[in-house]
Amino acid sequence: ESSSAADASAADEKPAPESTAEPASEPAPEPEPQPEPEPETASNAGKVLVAYFSYPETTENSDPDNLTEEEENSAVVRDGEILGNNQFMADIIARETGADTFRILTTRTYPADHAGLIAQAQDEINAGDRPDLAEPIPDLSGYGTVFIGYPIWWAELPPIMHSFLKQADLAGKQIYLFNSH
Repeated sequence: ESSSAADASAADEKPAPESTAEPASEPAPEPEPQPEPEPETASNAGKVLVAYFSYPETTENSDPDNLTEEEENSAVVRDGEILGNNQFMADIIARETGADTFRILTTRTYPADHAGLIAQAQDEINAGDRPDLAEPIPDLSGYGTVFIGYPIWWAELPPIMHSFLKQADLAGKQIYLFNSH
């Protein structure tokens, strides 16, 4: 009986399968490294737009070589042309990024003198005014990045900026803000 038990347990044991794979003659080639994707930046996220509101406290008769102190505080003279501070910054950003520009203008006329401008700005802010844009906002669908520039009025956005932001479809865009004060 002991031999039949031994025969039965030997019959339950199965021999290990023989390997049919041939040994590799060469190691498998290493996968080629893939370039890391570039992070999305202003230069590769589609077109770039610089939208800005700029209001230099000057008149069309202001002499670029003889600005008052108030005019000098709100304007920059470049090549004999008087630019608002935010217009000057917008031009630099556009040049460096290859961006298109859109100057946000209102249908309202603002005083060129500092005291008159800040009084009107305060009245608009206190009243919650939302002035009309003088020009329609360009189609933003082709822009991946939008720079938005504005001055600070009474520690607030100028009311025209609220009008712009309400109308501009900025969904899915990289937004960069710049301002002067």
